[in-house]
Amino acid sequence: MNLPYSLILAIESILQTRITGASALAGGCIHHATCLETSKGPVFLKYNDLEEATTFEVEAKGLDLLHATETLRVPQVFGTGSAAEHSFLLLEFIQPGTKSNGFWGQLGRGLASLHSHSNLAFGLDHHNVIGRLPQSNHEHGRWADFFREERLAPMVQMALDKGELTPAIASEIEAIYPHLQDYFPQESPALIHGDLWGGNLLTGPHGEPVLIDPAVYYGHREAELAFMSLFDTQPPAFYAAYEEEFPLTPGYRNRFDLYNLYPLLVHLNLFGQGYLAAIRQIVKRYS
Repeated sequence: MNLPYSLILAIESILQTRITGASALAGGCIHHATCLETSKGPVFLKYNDLEEATTFEVEAKGLDLLHATETLRVPQVFGTGSAAEHSFLLLEFIQPGTKSNGFWGQLGRGLASLHSHSNLAFGLDHHNVIGRLPQSNHEHGRWADFFREERLAPMVQMALDKGELTPAIASEIEAIYPHLQDYFPQESPALIHGDLWGGNLLTGPHGEPVLIDPAVYYGHREAELAFMSLFDTQPPAFYAAYEEEFPLTPGYRNRFDLYNLYPLLVHLNLFGQGYLAAIRQIVKRYS
């Protein structure tokens, strides 16, 4: 067991049990991931440098918010903490399984049910993160205003500061801001996972969908579906089940590219200019 002793003591204090073993897990590109063996069963540990403490705290809050909806399975949060130079998050360990025949239908119905949880405004009562980047959630009455001020503008400014965007290209993106309201159908704010790509969708031991690593907020539910389609493809059974539970406004697929300006800008800031061509293509379409 290669965990620092101070970390072990802090974790055991929260779990109120002894750690008898630890196995490193693959898959994370930001934090260290470990499966802890305890007398109460396996526990998932995510840890990093002390400065990541706030990241783990908001992740825990997001998981708790999703869990409270009783819609789709998310790992139970056991606690967060810090020890010496490390901060950490403790979660229920989800034993991986194989997708059941009803996986996509269950995901569609569950996600539609999740999106039925609403709020008075778009946003959230606290800021959080997406990947390792800050995500601002100041509340707005209109989705177009929220999308412009809390999603696009901060990422454009970050990309300018990092040198990933030139002022000219930033101006091209900003030129579409006045027209955003023309494209989005009017809907009430919906509670969304916020970072639902394939890597954050697991299959549980009974073949059920499990959501992890959220970047939750109350947004436009089409933004969630658009993000899901950016790097992955969902079968017709998913959309059929979703629409049976919570019908979508016709033409929603035609709006996916506009919503996906945000995750593409996130990826531009995280991984560089390989995403710039896709961003410019979308901006040109909506100019």
